[in-house]
Amino acid sequence: MSSTDPYFHIVVSVALFVLIVINVTIILIINLRKQYKLLSETRRREHEVIEKERLRLANDLHDGANAIILQVTQELKADLIHANMSGEVIEHASENFTNFRNELRVLAEELYPKELVDNNWIAALEAQCKRYQNQDLSISFESEFNTPLSEEKAIQSFRIIQELLSNSIKHSQPEHISVFVEQQKGEVLVELHYCPKIKIKVNGTSSGRGSTTIKSRLKLIGGHLSSYFDPDDALTRIDQLKFKA
Repeated sequence: MSSTDPYFHIVVSVALFVLIVINVTIILIINLRKQYKLLSETRRREHEVIEKERLRLANDLHDGANAIILQVTQELKADLIHANMSGEVIEHASENFTNFRNELRVLAEELYPKELVDNNWIAALEAQCKRYQNQDLSISFESEFNTPLSEEKAIQSFRIIQELLSNSIKHSQPEHISVFVEQQKGEVLVELHYCPKIKIKVNGTSSGRGSTTIKSRLKLIGGHLSSYFDPDDALTRIDQLKFKA
């Protein structure tokens, strides 16, 4: 085909147009990848700041606030004794302050479990299950997972499960929750099994703060979360978390 051919300029124009489209598409893809990487890094840094602040607050509560309350308790007890108050009143006041100190310890553990400092997310998760137990709720915990995770995955996976436990207790009010952790073909599998007292949606599209935080953390670890009712037991709901070890 020569330059004098009537179709030559049409073919050249089409070829140039296709090249332009390809180049623009490549540039857009590269820019999108850069933006996604930047967004992921921003999200990661945001969660790092949150976790550092959690740790600082936990330490302040556990060490600073507890020491102050202990000192106030001792001083108050001495003042009550000096004021010739009855032993029952003194004991009652001391008991209230002791309960308050215990509540602060629990809050400190909620903010940042000491097991997470050592990157032992399985121990942290088991301890969290024990903290959630009360006279109306029992939680069993089974783990067949013993492969170390990176610090980021350990923290993010723990926070996701912590939020799932909190949501199931708050919104479903079950009498018992079974937590299972295992590894399958290089993936970590965590499941929560429970019978909701209150009717809830499966795979609902909740837009609450907790749901938003879970989705954000899932993206950081490349995880997948699903909820469904057990095919063999229509009353048992299963929340399942999967991510690569």
